[in-house]
Amino acid sequence: TTGRSAPVIDIGPGQRDLLRNCGEGCTYHLIVRAQSAASASVALSTDGGAVVLVDGSPQVGSVGPSRHTSKYSLRTSDGSLDVVATPTRGKLELTVREARGGGRAYTLAAAQEGGSVLHRQFTAVELCANCEVEIEALALRGGGVDFEECVYSLAASTAQGIVTLEDGIPWREQVGAGEYEYFRVYVQDAATDLRLILTPISGNPDLFVSHTHARPNATHHTWNGTTATGNDVVSIAHTDAAMAECARTTGGCIVYASVHGRTASTFTLSALLSVANDGLSITKPAAEARDLVFSNANFGVPLPFVGSPRPLVAVTPVDGCSPISSSLAGKLALIDR
Repeated sequence: TTGRSAPVIDIGPGQRDLLRNCGEGCTYHLIVRAQSAASASVALSTDGGAVVLVDGSPQVGSVGPSRHTSKYSLRTSDGSLDVVATPTRGKLELTVREARGGGRAYTLAAAQEGGSVLHRQFTAVELCANCEVEIEALALRGGGVDFEECVYSLAASTAQGIVTLEDGIPWREQVGAGEYEYFRVYVQDAATDLRLILTPISGNPDLFVSHTHARPNATHHTWNGTTATGNDVVSIAHTDAAMAECARTTGGCIVYASVHGRTASTFTLSALLSVANDGLSITKPAAEARDLVFSNANFGVPLPFVGSPRPLVAVTPVDGCSPISSSLAGKLALIDR
């Protein structure tokens, strides 16, 4: 899959070209190629089975003409669960139910690209405790009879999970007075600047950020954005000493965040990652492909400063190929490029 194509590959029994010479015990080899430093997960399901979600981590999926539904599962703790789906193309509907059957099925109203995010917080009395919950993504019909393709990101988190934030996608959450909600951001490129934006919808939440503590708080944190009212913003440049230390971590840098409720609060938290560069990059060879970051260079002893005026004269590059004439002596030359 490349470009805007759905990052999902379906291989059915009718696709003989993909199944040739593959009988019982067939082995598939998967290759993930990154055009830039990246964090990714690969999920596999067979015979229409459910993809097991990682608590708090987003999972990209697709439904459409060839596959009308996709199923996912997650084990709850006390029965409370946060479910968030963000369509990046097309329309989507979700159904949430207990996998063992017999419980109520909850339908999350359709959302579409550029529209509202599908989000539902389930309480401990709505879903079973310590059991499998099934989440089903449903394709919707378009103007005709065919199902429309939809590409989306789906995440579900329990009370014990740490939510993984995606670049530029806000996560809406609630936090009780005196309680914390926890998040993390994966930063793979050492030249990445990070901004965490906490937007209160109600109440008064505070933001704490750390590169060493998975659950930062008011005492243990590296950065914070605590204000009496309004947005809390933590901006971390890639040149920050703590951020540079995190970037040297084996396996990539993980920045952790927590939102503390001074009062019961509803909020959104967004992570914005920006690779610092000045528009200059190496594209070939592939082994050297990267963005270049400009920095100040040291050219040795600076030229002496002369605090007296000098006349200006316009010259052409060819003037520099011959001895300086007396007409340029003592003047500042502006060279025509």
